[in-house]
Amino acid sequence: MEKSFLEPSEIYRSAVAKGVEKANASLKKLLVLGILGGLYVSLGYIAYIRVAGSLDAAVGNLLGAAIFPLGLICIIIAGGELVTGNFMLIPLALYEGKTNVWSMVRNFLIVTIANLIGSLFAAYVLGHLTGLMEGAFLAKTIAVAAS
Repeated sequence: MEKSFLEPSEIYRSAVAKGVEKANASLKKLLVLGILGGLYVSLGYIAYIRVAGSLDAAVGNLLGAAIFPLGLICIIIAGGELVTGNFMLIPLALYEGKTNVWSMVRNFLIVTIANLIGSLFAAYVLGHLTGLMEGAFLAKTIAVAAS
């Protein structure tokens, strides 16, 4: 009977292999998936703010927090790169000697910039141009940022 789970050592080996793959990814792949990753997380945040800003504070925050992960789910299903995941995976590959510091720094810089581009695009187009983040939603965004 085939097991339906991975042992901890298998998870580690899988994470190292994924770190090597991410460290060696092409510039084009990192830019496209990084922009998509930033866009998806921003979509999750916009959904959160729309719900949290529309309802009573406690209920709105709870339901908004339940909706935010949709952006992360989009990254998993549709594909995307977030620098936060790379912060875990690539150093594991470096520790195991399967990549180098330059590849790690290159990935971190490219994906960070691409995530920023994707999130700023979503903020401008969906937040500003469409007016989804105006009024009470803007006030809620500022309150979240201040806290």
